[in-house]
Parts: sequence; C-alpha cells; structure tokens
Amino acid sequence: NIKNTCINVLKGFMAASLVTVVPQRLYSLCVALQGTFSYELLGGFIGATSSTVAGTGLSVIVALASDVSLFSLFFIILFGYCTVKVVFANIKRGGIMLCQIAVGSLYLFGVPRGYTDGFYSWCKQVIATCL
Repeated sequence: NIKNTCINVLKGFMAASLVTVVPQRLYSLCVALQGTFSYELLGGFIGATSSTVAGTGLSVIVALASDVSLFSLFFIILFGYCTVKVVFANIKRGGIMLCQIAVGSLYLFGVPRGYTDGFYSWCKQVIATCL
C-alpha cells in the first residue's frame, strides 16, 4: 500500500529531525520549571535575602561563618553536602538523557517500516527521565 508507506516515511523524517531536538528542549524546560517552582515556593523565605540562588547561598554561608559554634559548623558541612548532591544528581540526569538520545537513534530504523512501538516506548522513557 503506497499510502501507508508514504505516511511511514514521513513519520520517519519527522522522528529523525526531532530525535535530538525535543529531548534537549524538554529537559531544559523541566529544569527551568523546577527553578521557577522552587523560587515560588521558597520566595517568601528567601525573597528579601537575594534574587539568585548563589547570592542566597553566599549570604547563608557568611551568616553561619560569623557565628563560630559546633551548630554552625554542622550547617556549613550540611550545606556543602546538599550543594554537591544536587549538582551531581543533575549531571547524572543529563548523562542519562545523552544515552537516551543515542539509543533513540537506533529506534529510527524501524519507524519508516511501520514498527513504531519501540519508538513510542522510547518517547515515554525520555518524558519520564525529564520529569
């Protein structure tokens, strides 16, 4: 059937042109939404302190360093641990997205032939990784 073949070829071209663009844009959208949500949720607490996360963190470290006690030392260590943990979690998630993009190109060979179930499952995995 020529009609189904043409539709499958168009699906293949669309998938090939979007397989590297859409996951990256979706990931950046999710990261931006996380930043917006965290600012909106914590804006009342840190709104008067600073407008950036780095400025807020710096002011917290300066406030903790001015008072030398075991409690403030504990919070400085805890603050450093949380910062490193968040940075490495985002690097890990970005690496998983790069692997997902590389694997997604393998599913493209089946799309023009009509085998789209693997590609659809890959799309669901990309969405789940971004969220």
